[in-house]
Amino acid sequence: MFHVLDWNSGIFHRGMQNFMDVLVFYIDVGFVVEVLGHEYDTVEWSLFIDYSRASLRAVLLHNGNKLSSASVSSRSQHEGILRHDLKTFTAWCNSHLRKAGTSIDNIEDDFRNGLKLMLLLEVISGETLPKPDRGKMRFHKIANVNKALDYIASKGVKLVSIGAEEIVDGNLKMTLGMIWTIILRFAIQDISVEEMTAKEDWNSGIFHRGMQNFMDVLVFYIDVGFVVEVLGHEYDTVEWSLFIDYSRASLRAVLLHNGNKLSSASVSSRSQHEGILRHDLKTFTAWCNSHLRKAGTSIDNIEDDFRNGLKLMLLLEVISGETLPKPDRGKMRFHKIANVNKALDYIASKEIVDGNLKMTLGMIWTIILRFAIQDISVEEMTAKEGLLLWCQRKTAPYKNVNVQNFHLSFKDGLAFCALIHRHRPDLIDYNKLSKDNPLENLNTAFDVAEKYLDIPRMLDPDDLINTPKPDERAIMTYVSCYYHAFQGAQQAETAANRICKVLKVNQENERLMEEYERLASDLLEWIRRTMPWLNSRQTDNSLAGVQKKLEEYRTYRRKHKPPRVEQKAKLETNFNTLQTKLRLSNRPAYMPTEGKMVSDIANAWKGLETAEKAFEEWLLSEMMRLERLEHLAQKFKHKADAHEDWTRGKEEMLQSQDFRQCRLNELKALKKKHEAFESDLAAHQDRVEQIAAIAQELNTLEYHDSVSVNARCQRICDQWDRLGALTQRRRQALDDAERILEKIDILHLEFAKRAAPFNNWLDGTREDLVDIFIVHTVEEIQGLIDAHAHFKATLGEADKEYQSIVGLVREVESIVKQHQVPGGLENPYTTLTANDLTRKWADVRQLVPQRDATLQAELRKQQNNEMLRRQFAEKANAVGPWIERQLDAVTAIGMGLHGTLEDQLHRLKEFEQGVYAYKPHIEELERIHQAVQESMIFENRYTQYTMETLRVGWEQLLTSINRNINEVENQILTRDSKGITQEQLNEFRSSFNHFDKNRTGRLTPEEFKSCLVSLGYSIGKDRQGEIDFQRILAVVDPNSTGYVHFDAFLDFMTRESTDTDTAEQVIDSFRILAADKPYILPDELRRELPPDQAEYCIQRMPPYKGPGAAPGALDYMSFSTALYGQSDLSFIFFWRVTSR
Repeated sequence: MFHVLDWNSGIFHRGMQNFMDVLVFYIDVGFVVEVLGHEYDTVEWSLFIDYSRASLRAVLLHNGNKLSSASVSSRSQHEGILRHDLKTFTAWCNSHLRKAGTSIDNIEDDFRNGLKLMLLLEVISGETLPKPDRGKMRFHKIANVNKALDYIASKGVKLVSIGAEEIVDGNLKMTLGMIWTIILRFAIQDISVEEMTAKEDWNSGIFHRGMQNFMDVLVFYIDVGFVVEVLGHEYDTVEWSLFIDYSRASLRAVLLHNGNKLSSASVSSRSQHEGILRHDLKTFTAWCNSHLRKAGTSIDNIEDDFRNGLKLMLLLEVISGETLPKPDRGKMRFHKIANVNKALDYIASKEIVDGNLKMTLGMIWTIILRFAIQDISVEEMTAKEGLLLWCQRKTAPYKNVNVQNFHLSFKDGLAFCALIHRHRPDLIDYNKLSKDNPLENLNTAFDVAEKYLDIPRMLDPDDLINTPKPDERAIMTYVSCYYHAFQGAQQAETAANRICKVLKVNQENERLMEEYERLASDLLEWIRRTMPWLNSRQTDNSLAGVQKKLEEYRTYRRKHKPPRVEQKAKLETNFNTLQTKLRLSNRPAYMPTEGKMVSDIANAWKGLETAEKAFEEWLLSEMMRLERLEHLAQKFKHKADAHEDWTRGKEEMLQSQDFRQCRLNELKALKKKHEAFESDLAAHQDRVEQIAAIAQELNTLEYHDSVSVNARCQRICDQWDRLGALTQRRRQALDDAERILEKIDILHLEFAKRAAPFNNWLDGTREDLVDIFIVHTVEEIQGLIDAHAHFKATLGEADKEYQSIVGLVREVESIVKQHQVPGGLENPYTTLTANDLTRKWADVRQLVPQRDATLQAELRKQQNNEMLRRQFAEKANAVGPWIERQLDAVTAIGMGLHGTLEDQLHRLKEFEQGVYAYKPHIEELERIHQAVQESMIFENRYTQYTMETLRVGWEQLLTSINRNINEVENQILTRDSKGITQEQLNEFRSSFNHFDKNRTGRLTPEEFKSCLVSLGYSIGKDRQGEIDFQRILAVVDPNSTGYVHFDAFLDFMTRESTDTDTAEQVIDSFRILAADKPYILPDELRRELPPDQAEYCIQRMPPYKGPGAAPGALDYMSFSTALYGQSDLSFIFFWRVTSR
């Protein structure tokens, strides 16, 4: 970096000739601010030099005078420098443009449309420039060049107003000047080693080699720093004052001459310049292509390819990673100038458009400095010094290598080979190299760098060997590529190791999450499949079908549910363990997918248990209902059969005209018989009403064959109505004939009157004796036995009535036999006979002892049921309190402070063994309960415990033991990982228990705040204190349940001492692997990471959607934040985990 003291040091004192030669060489690259008077020989002039980020533009403002011929250097020298620069800059540009898949051949032409210039800037900066204009008009090219220049200016480089037209028109000098500005800004400028002050630079004598070299460097591609101030200095007869302000581009000098002319001594050899120009042209073209190939293009001629400004804007977009304004797509000259102006801002883009080779090379050098060299930093020195010190350190151990500068020290090629061997010893056998064979050394280094390090051949070995002093800028540009190629190797390895460690923890956590999701899904799916069965109330309305369902339910409780109870306990244990590991590894709390939270599973389980209870109650009630239905159906059938037997033939009898052929006594008998029928009909009215009532009750209870019952009942009712109508009509007919018939058989009449009620009593008694009864207690059956005993006490009176009625029949038979009355044995008043009554009476006397036996059997059954009730109550009254005591004991152990955590864990496991040893009592109780259910016992007044409550208590006891064991194990894991002592843990437990008044194992927010204060944690009572407390509460209760459990409390109290990793560290590591790109490619991951973890990243990283992304680019920033739950992508993780 040049300063005012550089001038005073005498470094510029070789003479004005070379200064003016170079000063005018790339002239439109800066801003003249002020020119002070100065006399050199006969030349009086004032000069102000201001650096910008492009090439040099010198405007000579002369009051009517012209520069003398002495102020023009040898044209051949200029052309030599130009050719050297053209070659060097072209090679440098292509080394970058090829990353975008393109290159330049003619630097003077390929940058004229500004497209490759923008592409070069994009490649070397890694940013995206505005979209270029695609037209082929000149104004499109100028627009593209201006976009590239605008971007360079946005990077802090003061570009000069050379005009995009000059680049569009193919002004080679302006194009080279622009490239040099880019090289200085993006490739060299930030290289720094032990920053030196201007005064120290001067005093060190580093600039004392003379005016010629200074001016050569100062003006040729001078964008290497900032000239701050130049004070007046006298050299020979030269007295002048100048002010030089450095920028990161090149120089624009305006010489204001007061009537004098520059001497002929101010022109240097042109051939020297042409040699440098050719060298730069190759180097810059290679560098541009190394970046432009990233955008899929390249330049062949740096003088022509940048003329339309399109590739110039594309170059700037590639190397900077930013977007330049949209280029003009026309082919007219004003289009090209517009594109170049967009790329170079105030650099005269017209010179690039017009194919000005020198300006194009200057522009490329500026790009190289900005994007390839300026970020090189070694101990805060300047870019050039830093790069030089880096080379010295890396080549120090190698023999025959002594790097002191960027020209002679690299001529024999050993320095290049040493740099490669230092970082990649596998590529070169340094011991076989010889200082006496520089051509082989140079070819070896260039071939290896191009093949294995992706560094293009920017230099020509013959030029380096045959040139007395190789071009310093070209070598510096090429060496900067070595610096960037090697600087990330060690960082990549460290970054890869860090990523592997983080990914390993994350993979283990994901495995636990997948296992939780699998177990939760399986359990919830089983509950989902089971619930419809438990909620189903569909039966075939048969007692056998319900009994089959009851047996299926018992099988479910005995075989299917116990494994699911164990699965639920394992699920809760795994969830707690996973959350502990996540807290210890500084990961966010695991949130299962929707519907699979622990609370969701608990609610589903509770719903299952509720459904089980309801299902069991429904089965029992359904059995009771169906038993009653079967009883009512049998009763209906029995009464309907009896009624239909009674009505059989009645309609035909009532419709008969038999009374018309009867004698008087027969008619009277028919009338009496009809009266008896009416009496019998009235007696059957109750039976018909009973039949209808039973049918109605069967319909209400939804009897499965209610259709046939209703049809039969309807037939009986319809027939009953017809019988009533027929009876009325027959009575009327008999009354009409009674006047004719008088005599009536008194005995038949008496028999008919007494036999009918007695017959009805017999029928009713027979029905009662065969009636089916349902009782549930001893008291109920004893009531039936007492009623039956009372009935047997009335049999004596019934026997007397039977004997009396039968006596009437015997008397009739005697009279008929005695008097030979025709048809006298036929009773005209009734169809009943003595045989009917005798048969029915015999049936009743036979049914009485059978009824006695049935009642006694039921009494024994109810006594056995009473014994089962007492047996179950005795066992349940012992098991229930035992379970309650064990639950209290488990709670006491879990909240105890005596002994270490290992002691508590040991006691809990011993306690667990004791509980499992008690399981035979539960199984015995289950057997008794099964016997109770099989005996159809539905109530037990001897105990408050039911089998369901005991089952729930037993499951709660097992769950409580497993939960306490899991909590103690997690506390041991927390204690060991956090490094806390047993005393600290006891203190935390004691404080927690003190404020856990209800012994629930959790604290409310207010209790938690009091506990923190008791442990010395300062929480203010002001608004800030409340904000701090809410932040703490969000850590210990991330799910906002309103409670703080001991595990979360313990994790918070020990969190400060944990060594954690962060998402930022992982992002920085990925950035190193990606060579500072905002995205990373799959091949880069596979190269730096183990295969399994590389594929893990590739499968989970989302595509990168930012500008300038290469095909297959992945977004490592979103992926890294997702690892720590800091972005929406974490939901994709969990979705992928659960979808597999």
